[in-house]
Amino acid sequence: GNTLPMSILAAKKLEEKGIRCQVIDLRTLKPLSTIDWELIRNCLNHTGKLLLVDEDREDGSFMQILAGAICSDRSMFERLDAPPSIVAAENSFIPYGPVHEALIAVLEEDIFDAALKLASY
Repeated sequence: GNTLPMSILAAKKLEEKGIRCQVIDLRTLKPLSTIDWELIRNCLNHTGKLLLVDEDREDGSFMQILAGAICSDRSMFERLDAPPSIVAAENSFIPYGPVHEALIAVLEEDIFDAALKLASY
């Protein structure tokens, strides 16, 4: 969705600060494909950290379910060096109109700040 290009831009900014990260664009959400699970496992092997980015609200989101599934899987949980973090839209009703939508939307800066914080964990 909209957060993929922002995540890529944030990753480039992080690399300028000497922080390497991987951006994964999941192919499917439900059910999560075997390919996606392998990508997640490989990412955890390299980074030990997980930042989930979603343009939807965090409360009750797929990203919360995904973080829970990763933490419930011992082989993946043991690869984590930090708790998984989620960057998502503000928990509110979906506003009408672009001006109000912008008030709750995820920004590139939100992704960058969360990744920077996670990297320093």
